[in-house]
Amino acid sequence: MGLPSAKTAASGSSFVLQAAALGLLAYYFLPELILAAGIEYGKERTEKYVEKKLKKRLEDKTNKRNRSEEDRFMSAMLRRINAAGIDPQKKHHPLYFLVDPLTRNWRSRRADNEFGVQPGHTLSHKDYGFAFALEDAMHNQRFRGDLIESSGGGAWSAAIVIDGVYIDLWTANRYEGAGYLPKGTCKKSRMSVGWIDFSGILAD
Repeated sequence: MGLPSAKTAASGSSFVLQAAALGLLAYYFLPELILAAGIEYGKERTEKYVEKKLKKRLEDKTNKRNRSEEDRFMSAMLRRINAAGIDPQKKHHPLYFLVDPLTRNWRSRRADNEFGVQPGHTLSHKDYGFAFALEDAMHNQRFRGDLIESSGGGAWSAAIVIDGVYIDLWTANRYEGAGYLPKGTCKKSRMSVGWIDFSGILAD
């Protein structure tokens, strides 16, 4: 049996390092996540989710990013905003300005757009997180992603729920400060650990 190629060795090394980092993330942060999420969603349900998610991640040696959870989250939040209304002249969702009134799709997902939003992880290491909240695309991609997660760090952020839509607190505060959200929206909104994909993970 010959030596593994440089590419295979690097890939294997990368996986080991990521698995170790994920283990540290689980050791230091998951107890707090489970406690907080357990209060919000139910302790047994949350523990099953976290256990299955970690197991799936550590068993996946392809090291490919799975965007299915992100897609389900973004679709669910978009449906909730559209269902509540996006016409500012009528009854509408407070976050209506994130949706294009013609396409009824997200106005933007790009970091160079003022209204760009992405599925931000409220607890994550690199691409692997446990709960989601809408996050300003520039903040998620350039700050959290490029500066913290890509260098191997873990990131934690708070989320709030605005009329059924989970959004990163920093992002919501920015919208409120810019006048897109009514004054006092963030303060009166319920705190959350973020949206958790129970149906997707537990059903697999």
